[in-house]
Amino acid sequence: GDDQTICENVKLALKYAKKGYKVSTSAYALNSNDFKDVKAIIVTTPDLDTLGDMIIVMNAVKQRGVNIFFATLPQEGSDNYDNYCSEAMGIVSRTGEASIAGFQTFKGLFAQKGDIVCNDYPLTVEDIRIDATCRKYIFEYSPDPSADQSNMVPLLWRTVYGEGQVFVLNADFMQSRYAMGLCIAVLGGMEPQYAYPIIDAKVNFIDSFPFISYENGDAMMRLYNRDSQAFIKDQVWPNLVTMMKDSDLKFTGLYYAYITDANRKTNNYDTSTLSYFKKQFSKYGCEFGYGG
Repeated sequence: GDDQTICENVKLALKYAKKGYKVSTSAYALNSNDFKDVKAIIVTTPDLDTLGDMIIVMNAVKQRGVNIFFATLPQEGSDNYDNYCSEAMGIVSRTGEASIAGFQTFKGLFAQKGDIVCNDYPLTVEDIRIDATCRKYIFEYSPDPSADQSNMVPLLWRTVYGEGQVFVLNADFMQSRYAMGLCIAVLGGMEPQYAYPIIDAKVNFIDSFPFISYENGDAMMRLYNRDSQAFIKDQVWPNLVTMMKDSDLKFTGLYYAYITDANRKTNNYDTSTLSYFKKQFSKYGCEFGYGG
């Protein structure tokens, strides 16, 4: 692969995420009116010297709160890297190449319930140590669950630099189109709230919503300090209303009430939830019907 491959994959990811973008090969573009409202910068080349004076870029991050994603790890030895970028990226040391057997992720950046482990995905990456204030999202896999994670090579991390955030990728993931989701996840991590748009969808279908039974009570209380029905009303529904308003769309709901014999015996359900959401749908001019 090459820099152009990374650039094309990033542009494709931005297209799917429905994000507008502009392409430039010079850091000086940030001084122009065309780029005055830029919210994020994605760097797709490891050779920072080809971009001109990176102090312009890093000042935009530090002073204006522009976020930056290095979609490939910059090369060492250039003035741009040594003087303006290495410290902002949270890098403490680089000691050459490292071969790793696989990788694992922390939950937080990706829409996942737990950690993802790929223990048979060999990679050649830079052997890097980063500052303790950096947040790791992807890092070297270790078969020993008690291993010191600070000694694991980081592959994707985030740090704060002034008013902005810096995301760094220490792997060649973006050489593949299959990694577009990673790029979109990073973009989501730059924003306080972000919903992945469904590509070319005319209808978005939400199944098993809302719950009328009290499910996974212990886990819900541990994670969210409320039962499943309260979580739907307090967390999920407000976010759906926000999405509806932002997209200027209306919901159409069809509720099929399926109550099991087990639920009937334990009284583990509350049909008042149906009335609540019927009123909510009416409040926002949506359609709501019963079935079953």
